[in-house]
Amino acid sequence: MAHAKMDSQLTPQLAASSTARPIHSALPIEVLHLICGHLPNSDIKNLRLTSSFFATAARLDFRRVFLSANSRNIEVFLAVANHDVFRTQVVEIIYDDALLPATDTLWHGGMWIGPSKLLEDQCAKGLPPRWIRQACRNDLEALIEASEDERRHRLEDYLSQDFTWQKLRTYNWEMTLPYYFQLLRDQEAVLDNESYVKALRFGLAQFPALRKITVTAATHGRLFNPLYRTPMIRQFPRLFQYPIPHGWLRRCEDVRTYHNWTTSKEGWNGFCTVIEALAENLDGRRVTELSIDAHLEWSGIDVSFLETETKIFKQLETLLARKDFTSLKLDLSGLSNEYSEAEIPDRWGHMSNGLLRRALSSARDLRHLSLSTSEGWAPGFGTHPPTNPVPLRSMIPKDCSARLQHLTLRCLWVEESDLVSFLNELPEELETLELSYLNFSQGSYLGTLEKIRDGMGWQNRERKIRSTLVFMELRHPLRQFLENQYVLMRRYMHSSMRTEQILSRGNNQNQTLHFAICWRTG
Repeated sequence: MAHAKMDSQLTPQLAASSTARPIHSALPIEVLHLICGHLPNSDIKNLRLTSSFFATAARLDFRRVFLSANSRNIEVFLAVANHDVFRTQVVEIIYDDALLPATDTLWHGGMWIGPSKLLEDQCAKGLPPRWIRQACRNDLEALIEASEDERRHRLEDYLSQDFTWQKLRTYNWEMTLPYYFQLLRDQEAVLDNESYVKALRFGLAQFPALRKITVTAATHGRLFNPLYRTPMIRQFPRLFQYPIPHGWLRRCEDVRTYHNWTTSKEGWNGFCTVIEALAENLDGRRVTELSIDAHLEWSGIDVSFLETETKIFKQLETLLARKDFTSLKLDLSGLSNEYSEAEIPDRWGHMSNGLLRRALSSARDLRHLSLSTSEGWAPGFGTHPPTNPVPLRSMIPKDCSARLQHLTLRCLWVEESDLVSFLNELPEELETLELSYLNFSQGSYLGTLEKIRDGMGWQNRERKIRSTLVFMELRHPLRQFLENQYVLMRRYMHSSMRTEQILSRGNNQNQTLHFAICWRTG
């Protein structure tokens, strides 16, 4: 009787607990969306499988989509574009402009985007060509080097627990060469039928929230550690080794492998495709940000496209002139097939012929501007001082900089006097300034910083300058300059780079000017 009475008392409590809502269901939906915003889609998919609540509340993140000359990337891109819900989330398209190589551009002096008969025969026999073996060996050595510093944890999620370096060194090519050959055939077919062009134009019409397009050739990053995990890369077999494509012409490659802008767009296919689609498509008007981003690969778009009023230049000019176009990042390369070694120092003359200035002068609503070249900052590493550095005002007119809030200049050849004069004319609205790896033909960073400190009066500006970043190579200590009452030094280490962060304080403690100064040690 006692047991029956106790059971009758517990039954309502058990029934109530069984029907009670899970505690996570009491979370505000906005909080859940913020949490999911920090998770990759693979984790969100697993979360959605745990309960009916998360199946409806946890939304997949489709704020950006990927496109390239690959059928898998195109398939996923079109699937998102045709989805009634997912397509409304897309705010950025990232175009992968790196084509998988079918031959070695450095050794064979030609860029073939389709598989050759020789490569096909070697793949069938499981014998990788020498250039593939060498490229993969170089990528593997770079991976081993990267694993010895703070980037090692970034590989742990990808590499298996029983992984050893010896397994990679004794790689089984018989399994992966046919797969790579299949990727090459797919790439050739996509380029022939131009389905990537049709997909891009369709996406411009289907994504109502789209505002930014990024074109980059650094998508594949390093071996097993891509910059972006595109659908194509996610589909790779585990520990798949292949020649990492870098796309745009880099300093170490043969300049004869690319063609003139007036006859071919080979080598910068994605850049040309995006510019054409945005300029000719009315749906491209909602795009207000364009990023041509080399991600510090010392590469970029060939500067020779600024030589004459080519079709691609006129289309870029049309795009920049649009109302409400607010952000441009343009990474340029000075390596072109039209220059001999003796002529290389003057290759940046295209930036002073007035075309770049004309294009930027039409961008009257520009708020963010980043201009970079492939000139390195390490002495003796592929840098060729120009005969006459291009004056900054010959590239960036006052009409363009009048409303700038964020400005980045990277890897340019400058003169100290011209740089200081240019900085002194920047608008009061400027919030951030980055001067990275500048090469001085006259003057130095030290002299520039002294003139900024003593002559510009930035510390007295009414509008707060949040952050100014300066990256440089130093050949002598700055301690005498830095150790004064206006400067506070903070030091930390990053791999082979040593960084000094300087906070230059004015009379008002709310007005700060930040400098991050880097140099290579040893």
